[in-house]
Parts: sequence; C-alpha cells; structure tokens
Amino acid sequence: MEEISEVRSSHGRDLIRNARGESADLFAGTWNKVLRDFAKVSSLPGVGSPGETCLRAVAALMAPSLLVPEPVRVRPPWASAPQVSALRDEAKMMLRESGYINNNKMNSACGPVAERLAYAVDLAAYVAEVVGVKVKQPHAANYIGYWEAGQSLEIHLDSMKFSDINILLCVDRESSREGQGSSTVFVTPAGFKSEYCTPGEALIFDGTCLPHGRTPIGDGETVTLINFGFHAL
Repeated sequence: MEEISEVRSSHGRDLIRNARGESADLFAGTWNKVLRDFAKVSSLPGVGSPGETCLRAVAALMAPSLLVPEPVRVRPPWASAPQVSALRDEAKMMLRESGYINNNKMNSACGPVAERLAYAVDLAAYVAEVVGVKVKQPHAANYIGYWEAGQSLEIHLDSMKFSDINILLCVDRESSREGQGSSTVFVTPAGFKSEYCTPGEALIFDGTCLPHGRTPIGDGETVTLINFGFHAL
C-alpha cells in the first residue's frame, strides 16, 4: 500500500513527471503488464466486472498526475482539408516504404509534409490554448497505420521518454460502416470512454497517465493517424 499512497501524493506526482530514460520505460512497462492482465481491447470487460473495476482503480491512481484531466476531441484550424490530404498521402507512402510492425500496428517516421507543418504552425501554442498546459515544440512524431482486420492496440501508458501530451490526428479512415468501427478507447475513473475520429479530427490527451488503446480494425476498414508528442515545460 505504500506504493499506492506515494502515487497519490504530490511527491508521487513529482516522481512520475520527472521519470525519464530507463525510469520512464520501467514505470510504463510495469503498469502496462498490469493493464493487459485486466483486459483485452478485443473484448473489453463489462461495467462492474472485476476487470473493469480494476482498470478504473488504476485510472483513479493515475488521475492526480494527469496534466490533461480527460481527452479532448478537436478539429484543429490548421488541419484543413488540403493539409490532411497531403498528410494522408505522405503517411501512406512512408508506411508502405519504411513502415514496421510495432504492437500490432504499422509505424513509420514522418516526412517533409509533416515537418513543414510542425515548422509552419505553433503546435505548442495550440496545445496550451486548448488544454491550458505549456509544452515545448513537438519532441517526436510518427505515422500510424491500422490497415489489416484485427490490428489493434492494447490498453497501455506511454513512456514519458516519448511525450507528456499527445496530439493524435486522424488523416484517413475507410470503412463500410460509416460512424462505426475501430475507436480510441480510454480508461477513466468513471469507466471506458471511446472516441471515434474522422479525418481532420484530433485527440489531445496525456498518454503517460491516462490508460488508452484502440479497438480492433474490422473487415474492410483502415485508420491512418499522425501523432505529435510534446514534453511539458
């Protein structure tokens, strides 16, 4: 119980937020083993079940350390239709040419289109405007592709080595079931929260202390994303 009390304390918040390098990986990795024991995104536990209750308990432990209390869904003004189309085309090219499988999805580095966006738009100022947290300019960015049926992302916490806050922007989605299909799922103290984003919509959230994942891609469905990671000032 000492570990739980320390996470809840202000000292615990400082310990979490100051984790970097191997300590950041150890923190995320330890909790991720616990989270994956409680649930699989392919069959999320029902309300009031032991698995759901345990996941909510973990979310409650992490909640005092959140920089952003809950995920915020936005349609950024800088994500115009031409900009999203350009990102989509680059993402598909990069994922096909240099993508690799990571945790049951495709990842790749970004290219010049994404880099020009990061230079042209003050993304750090946008994060501060929307969620009230001052951050440095993007520390990392990558394209993500869920292109095959069954691809998903188990509930997890991000390593603070990568970021404190994420902008996860949808650049392409194909589905035979409009408005339905794979979604980003978050675990909050109140339960599961699902967010279904269409191209041009984004989620801003604290991936290091808010458990999150993605439900499986269905037949005939694809989702392509770009993620920008920010460290808090």
